[in-house]
Amino acid sequence: MTKAQILTAITNCKAAGSDPLRVEWVNLSAILMAMANQVGIHNVKDYGLIDDNTGNNATLFTAMMADVPDGAAIYFPGGGAGYRFTSGVTIDKNVIIYGDGYSYFPIYTLPNTPHKGATNLLFTSPSANFLTINSTVSNATPIVHIRDLTIRNTSATVPTAGNGIYLIGGSGMHTFERITVDRFYNNINCVSANNLRISYCNIIGPIRDGIVLRNTSEPDYGSWTIANNNIYSGMAATSVARGIHIIGGGGIFITENHFNAQNTLTLNTQFMVQLSTDFLVVTSEIKIVNNIFDNYQTNGIKMRNSSGTQIGNVYISGNEFAPTAGTNTQAAIDVDRFGNMIITDSIWNRPPPTDQPFLRVSNGDDITLGIVQHTNYGSAADYELTAVTNFRRATQSDTGLELIKMTKAQRAALIPGPVVGQAIYQTDNTPGLRVYNGTNWMRFTETSDP
Repeated sequence: MTKAQILTAITNCKAAGSDPLRVEWVNLSAILMAMANQVGIHNVKDYGLIDDNTGNNATLFTAMMADVPDGAAIYFPGGGAGYRFTSGVTIDKNVIIYGDGYSYFPIYTLPNTPHKGATNLLFTSPSANFLTINSTVSNATPIVHIRDLTIRNTSATVPTAGNGIYLIGGSGMHTFERITVDRFYNNINCVSANNLRISYCNIIGPIRDGIVLRNTSEPDYGSWTIANNNIYSGMAATSVARGIHIIGGGGIFITENHFNAQNTLTLNTQFMVQLSTDFLVVTSEIKIVNNIFDNYQTNGIKMRNSSGTQIGNVYISGNEFAPTAGTNTQAAIDVDRFGNMIITDSIWNRPPPTDQPFLRVSNGDDITLGIVQHTNYGSAADYELTAVTNFRRATQSDTGLELIKMTKAQRAALIPGPVVGQAIYQTDNTPGLRVYNGTNWMRFTETSDP
């Protein structure tokens, strides 16, 4: 604080008859508030918010947001029963919102008790939005950073609508780090924002979707990074619940996340699909790398494109898929209307019983499937193709090169324009190696190993 502010506080205290040589004479609240304004740190308790899970802190928070400047750091001290909100609030300035650490990480077999000393924001509505990040006339692109706290829906009934964090207004560059978001209809719903980063978070128990990503203001622009998170389904998930649901936007990087279920053995507590896309616009540049997809109902990754045009430049690598035994009835990766895609270095813990392939592709072009390491249950091939052109199987190891396997009819449909030297293994009409010589597919005729 400035010298003038200190002298004013001392003068006021002297006028009240306090001894200026003792700490008691200092108007501590005034001095701390002045210091907070000077360095940009604003303690919510100085604005009257309480951490005892009673009342409604929404009105006080809204008044605080009107008072703090852009660039402020808003601090929620932890240690109490939680800051209770019965109605939603809007964040429309460049602010950092932080606490003393997240707490809730509810697992089916463990008690849902908060960690001592942590910060908890508790929301009681089963249908409203809680934290809405939006632009205003005075600030068209607010940048919001939220870290080190828990945001939890504590409604007495299962939520039927609403979002824990709701991003609208076309703003961008937000970061959510080391937070837990628990039990909202959608935990995080990005309607129109870009350059969003969500990392080291617990996205727990959504009723519908854990994270929804799209950008209605610039449909082909996303630049989102979702990294190093735990994304777990909840005990009251809907039958179509998804861990991450991407509707639009390009430049998407999803890496090092763990998708799982709180109760791994009960179907209605698992995500239907852990990573789902249903693009409504043409986009490109998607990387899905080094994730673990545990205990899901149908697909680990399901990618759909409703824009009518193939989406390109998709790289899926280093992922592990482990559906629960007896529950999985679909392919680990199911793709429709995508092109220029590479899928490689996958581990598939295929459970019995299943006759489904690892990869199913429809209406695709220029698809490469690399190494798939799996437990060999079932009788299905690693892939199943429908209306796909330019498919390549590139599997090489110390034991040799594995060629793509297909029937003669599939060869004609999948390789309409073969190139000289292209080789496949044909599974019918005298099965064996076929090599294209520029005019015809030639059959390798050796009948024994010379």
